[in-house]
This record gives sequence, C-alpha cells and structure tokens, in this order.
Amino acid sequence: MRLRDKIRRRIARTVLAVFGWAPLVALIFIAFFIRSKTYVEWSESALTNALEMQVNFESFERPRWDTSRFERVTLSDPETGEPVLKCALLEVEHQHTKTPIRLLRIRLKDCKVYMDNSVSLWSFVHRSFAHRRLWKNMQVEFSAVNVSFDSCKEQSIRFMSGTLKDVKDGSEGVFALYINDLREDMKKEESNEPARLKIARLTNTSPATTTIALDASNCPIASGLISHWHAPLKRLGSNSLFQGTVVAANAGAGWDGTVTGEFDNVDLSQMFIKAGRAQMIANAKITIEKGEFIDQRLVSARGRVDAQNGVIDRGLLDTLVSQLRLSGGGGFNPYSDATHFNQLAFGFDIQNEMISLTGKCSSCPTGTILSSQWSLVREPLNPSDKSPLAVAMKTFSYADSQQYIQIAQPDENSTR
Repeated sequence: MRLRDKIRRRIARTVLAVFGWAPLVALIFIAFFIRSKTYVEWSESALTNALEMQVNFESFERPRWDTSRFERVTLSDPETGEPVLKCALLEVEHQHTKTPIRLLRIRLKDCKVYMDNSVSLWSFVHRSFAHRRLWKNMQVEFSAVNVSFDSCKEQSIRFMSGTLKDVKDGSEGVFALYINDLREDMKKEESNEPARLKIARLTNTSPATTTIALDASNCPIASGLISHWHAPLKRLGSNSLFQGTVVAANAGAGWDGTVTGEFDNVDLSQMFIKAGRAQMIANAKITIEKGEFIDQRLVSARGRVDAQNGVIDRGLLDTLVSQLRLSGGGGFNPYSDATHFNQLAFGFDIQNEMISLTGKCSSCPTGTILSSQWSLVREPLNPSDKSPLAVAMKTFSYADSQQYIQIAQPDENSTR
C-alpha cells in the first residue's frame, strides 16, 4: 500500500524527533545537569553514604562515560568535621570486563593525610574492609601519587599502588609504597625498594578480625606512620625512622601484634619529659627483636638502645638508678642540674611484666650503661635483678604539649 506524501512526512518528522532531536536534547540536559550544583550535592551525599565519611569536592566532570573525576576532594570525620584526607584529584573508572568480576580503578594525586585524625582514617579503612561497599563483587586497582603527612614532613610517598579484592575468607588489600625522604639539602631522595603493606579482613574467625602486615625491611618509613597500631611510637619524634616488620590484628578490643626491627634517629627529649621540661637530649637507635604488644601495650621484647653525645637531667639520672636498681658510678657532678654523656648503651629484656637491663658501653668497664669520661651508671650488681615494667614506664611522661623546655646545658668546667 502506497502512503500519501502527507503521512510519509509525518512519519519522517516523528523518526527524526525520536531518534535525532530527543537524544540530542537529552545529552544537552545531562551535560548541564552534571555541571549543576544539585548534581554535585547529590554526588557528595552518595559518596558520604558509601564511605561513611563526610565528602566534599569543588568540581566534578566526566571525561569519559565510564570515568568520574573529582577535584580538590576532602574526606572529614563525620562527627568532628576535622579533615582526614585531602587530595587535588580523585579519578574513578568503572571497566566492564569479560569476566563476571568487574574492574574498578581508583587514582589519587597530591594527597595530604592528617595523622592527628589517624584513628578516623583507620576506622574508615576498617569499615571499608568490613562492609566492602567499594569493591563488592569487583576488583579494585588503586594508585596514588605524592602522598604527604602533616606530622611527617620529612617523608612522603612518591607513588603507591595496590589491589583490593574479595577472597575466600573475607577481603584483602596488597599495596606497594615507594618512599621519598627529604635530605639535608632539601632535595627528595627516592627509595628503590618499596615498603609492602597487606590488610585483610578475615570473616572465618569469631569475631571477624582485621589484620595488617607491614614489611619495611628494605625501605625505612617514618615511625609515626605505624603509631596507630602501637601508640607509644608517637613519642619517638617526627624524624624517627623504622626499618623492619609489623604484624598486628584487631578483633574489636584493640591491636595485638609483633614488631621487629630498628628505630633510628629517636628523639629522647620527647620520651623523657617532666613538668613540660625535657630530661634528656640525644638521638638514639632502638633495636627490637620481636617485641610483642597486646592492646597497644608492650608485654615482651628483647633489644638494645644506643645513643651518643647527649645530656641527661640529674633528677632523671637519680630516678633511673633508684627505680631500676642500677649502680651509680659516682662520675656525675652533684652540683650541676645536667650532665653530659659520651655514650648510652644497654640491652633490655622484657618478660612477664618485668624488665632487666645490661650495660653495653664499649669505652668503659663491662656492664656500663651510661658513660662520660668514665662510668656514670652501671647495670645492677646482681645480673638477675629485674624491675617491674610498670615502674620503668613511670619514667616516661605522657605530656600533651609538644613545646618542651630544653634542659640546662652544663658548663664544661663544671662537668667532671
């Protein structure tokens, strides 16, 4: 049957409107809607609900149909509003593969992590692995460039990459962290070997457990980066570096685990404080052979402490001698508030809530713990003498203020 010209023109206009103008108008509407404030607020709300963190960003665009790009993103604690993480660029790419498991790529650039809110950050990580909202039934490829930390300004992560995926008994993430160190000439020195971090959520245990395994044997990292698992590490100073391994687990009651390795460039002025006053000035190296901590409390460890050319307060010296049953060598000046020392070296052994010390100074008689021109402090007369660990820990003052008053430097003429 032959249609009249009028009917054919109507059909042609209808086809043009449906398959030509309507999609074009829809694309224009979508393009304007994506750039609207309403869509930005909707996206922020959706990310906030998915991440269980307060999310804000300044701009958003879709360079491709499967990619979302967010600029100047801030993740904040939902209760306090304090920033946890800021990044200049966040890019999310959904890729549909031939396999049943979809691929999600997350890329971050120029990030800053606020370590004072590290509890919130690790709570976010814990929830992410527990709920797996970000990678339910999919695999995530994660990468970040230039990650810095507000409390570890001398070190940053040049590049990190990893994968997040579901496994038989839960979920796991494996990451490689390539570290930058700031040298004395203010230039960045890159590590050739990465630090490796594995985070897993085990659901075949009761209760479900989050585990972490950090291997920094070939790449020293700032001690503050691992202080969330063992809080006293915050007291080692912002320049302290850790080289070794940490294994920890949390089933809901706190972190339990082991730490093995060396802490270098430890600032003893931040460990010994009394009434806002530093009681010792020196940089030390602490070596730990498989220390064990339960609920962030050190319960067993064996290792050694070494420091050179420092100053110790007379009050701290007397406290150490009396509380740890040490022997005073008589070499300190009784008329001075502070004493120079050439070497501080001792081995320690913590077992069953008790601690024993062994002198390791090389330039003085065997058993010397602290030496100047001669022995200042020696190990207990009876090698089997041990002190309660709780008594030893009272020597450390956990002051909130980070502004410490330096102890008086003794005159060379007054030091014997």
